[in-house]
Amino acid sequence: VQMAKRIREQIAETDFGDLGRLTASVGVSNYPLNAAGKDDLIRVADQAMYLAKNRGRNRVEFFNYQMISR
Repeated sequence: VQMAKRIREQIAETDFGDLGRLTASVGVSNYPLNAAGKDDLIRVADQAMYLAKNRGRNRVEFFNYQMISR
């Protein structure tokens, strides 16, 4: 989570020329705590990323089982 936060901050602080400034929403998950394999890991990190976007963008969210989409 700390690494993801540092990456998000670096992206927000960088001027990308013609693109200007960008932000990033990042979802973080943990193997094997949150996922049985690589496909699960990507799926749950993706859910956390969409939660970050829905909560205002330019955020880092860590997956927890309360956010499982139905």
